[in-house]
Amino acid sequence: MEIALTKNSRGQASITDAIFILIIVSVLSVLMFDLSVNYGRQIDAGLNDFYNEDFTTSALQTLLNSSAPRFPGEALESAQEVDYLLAMMKEDYASSASFDEETKLLIKNTLDVIMSSRESSYDYLFYIWTPQSYTSASGSGTSVGNPQEGFIFVYLRITDIDEASGTVEKKSYFCEPSLSLRKIIYEVLLGSVNSP
Repeated sequence: MEIALTKNSRGQASITDAIFILIIVSVLSVLMFDLSVNYGRQIDAGLNDFYNEDFTTSALQTLLNSSAPRFPGEALESAQEVDYLLAMMKEDYASSASFDEETKLLIKNTLDVIMSSRESSYDYLFYIWTPQSYTSASGSGTSVGNPQEGFIFVYLRITDIDEASGTVEKKSYFCEPSLSLRKIIYEVLLGSVNSP
């Protein structure tokens, strides 16, 4: 009886060992398959994020440092005076706290040229926003900025695809919304959820 029990225990131990080895090999196979399938995806996503961030930074630098004719209606090549677009935007905003139509069109056209390389792949939104008044850092207690936050310029470029005919149409909108950024986020985008 002792001999049979010893043989039976050895067989059970061999089967248990085989099952453990099978489980370990299965887990390692699944992990190796997962590694081979996902190899490089994180690097690819990181590089894609880097390139998008780099393009955005370059696009903003190009927008702000681009040349523009000083007088509306003149061609850039034959203009008597040429200035940076940023300087023209600052002067226009300083005089009336908004942009006139010529400046808006100049910003829109410059954005269209800058984004032309990505136009087929992306829709985009560009806005210029002013925050509420804030106290100056010098400690004098004087208020700087606007009495209330608001948008100075909003430009939206979207792709409209007609599924029935298969036509693709690019649409552009630019405006000055009267709502503040906070109200647009809470009321328009979030549907008045926890609005302040």
